[in-house]
Amino acid sequence: HGRGMVKRFMALQQVAISPPKILGRSWTRYRLHGALFGDPGTAKSQLLRFQAELSHIGVYASGEGASGVGLSAAVIKDEDTGRRYLESGALPRANGGIACVDEISAIKREDFNRVKNGLESEEIPIDKWGLTKKLACHTSLFGAANPKQDRFHEDLTPHSQIDLQSSMEDRFDVIFAIKDKPGTDADAVFGQAIIDKFCMDLPESQRELELYEMDWLRKFFYWTGHNIHPTFPLVIRQLLVEHYVRERRVSHQDIVFNNRDIEAIMRLALAEATLRHSKEVERVDLDRALDLYCAARASLHHVVYDPEIIDTFTPGSIDSLEKDILDEIERLGALNIDGCATEFEIAEELSIRRGVESKVIYSHIITLVKKRVLIDNGGGRLRRVR
Repeated sequence: HGRGMVKRFMALQQVAISPPKILGRSWTRYRLHGALFGDPGTAKSQLLRFQAELSHIGVYASGEGASGVGLSAAVIKDEDTGRRYLESGALPRANGGIACVDEISAIKREDFNRVKNGLESEEIPIDKWGLTKKLACHTSLFGAANPKQDRFHEDLTPHSQIDLQSSMEDRFDVIFAIKDKPGTDADAVFGQAIIDKFCMDLPESQRELELYEMDWLRKFFYWTGHNIHPTFPLVIRQLLVEHYVRERRVSHQDIVFNNRDIEAIMRLALAEATLRHSKEVERVDLDRALDLYCAARASLHHVVYDPEIIDTFTPGSIDSLEKDILDEIERLGALNIDGCATEFEIAEELSIRRGVESKVIYSHIITLVKKRVLIDNGGGRLRRVR
């Protein structure tokens, strides 16, 4: 129950298994990597196990298997013969599929480089005890871990509480911060689901149906990933360029938009189109990719302790002019098919109504984009994050 964005990413990860052809050349990396950092009891391990079971080649690793050697490879000495042999870790064993790794933050610094190479270049170099080899690692990684202090603290941003090296963090396309917030409307739904799962004695026919559905999904994702290869039309490429330029313009010291971010959005959009069995990436795929990417990024940088800080996502941080901007986007967006309104339309309308200079309105629009309250769909066309 719940975790809709996380489950959506899991579906996209299942179909991002075959290299697309871009201008006749394969991408360096086309697979999706994701991670969950959350409070205890937020179903991280269950999601990882399900993802590994659903994949046609799925490996689940936890505990010792989550160390660097357990993920990459180890050179083992046979005590009887004295010979050394290579034992593959979780990433090479899941070659062509998905490696689901619990306690991903347990990777040691000395083992980090091999794992990093495996995630980015999709091969793991081994040079130890006279054994020199490169292991194929065309593997998607789905990891999970608890925050540094086991639970997220409200007086700090979730991003600052993630125990993951920055260069390792860059290898993930999306990272979700999952909080266990008691006293919400979802408590009754989750509580009922837990109790039903514990108490319900499913008939044999129902269990067989669930196994059948799982097998059908596994075949569907495998066939889709290997047979559907969308391309990027010129109009989508231009929208991506415009989005990259705008995000770079509003980047600041704490949240910087770089080439890895735009590549992650492209991979997500490509997977969205693949899942729809589309020949081309369309606007709807790009919008969905941006929604997913922004939802993950917002969960990491959500600030609640100081509503005056520019990057807070709490409703109380939106002043009256920003509220008018959002209302105007709703009004103008309802008149357009894509639900968007242009910066020019908003500034022109509000400058007359509020008696405010256009540059002030543009400044507030940039602030709302920074907060991820608004999404720029390119060409200055804005819409609210849902």
